Amino acid sequence: MYRQWGIPLFYLEPIDGNRLALGFNLYSDFKRQRAMKLAMHSRAATFSEPVQLVQEKENQNAILVFAPVLKICKILKTVNNAVKFAGVCTVNSAYG
Repeated sequence: MYRQWGIPLFYLEPIDGNRLALGFNLYSDFKRQRAMKLAMHSRAATFSEPVQLVQEKENQNAILVFAPVLKICKILKTVNNAVKFAGVCTVNSAYG
């Protein structure tokens, strides 16, 4: 059985006014997904294209910064310090 990837939003600050975004699958939106994939593969922070914020009732767009969260794999002892992708950290920059 095929199962689509999911990256739910499970923590955000401030919670007031943003509660509707909790649980949103960030990977379900193509623009967010593309930025997350680039962050994962480049191991560097990346910017999304302008996206509609799910918690906003009006048309408020934002550019999101996705920073990869990596952890060193202690099981794999390799010369290149193998790392495992553990998630992303996002920063919202509303621009209008």
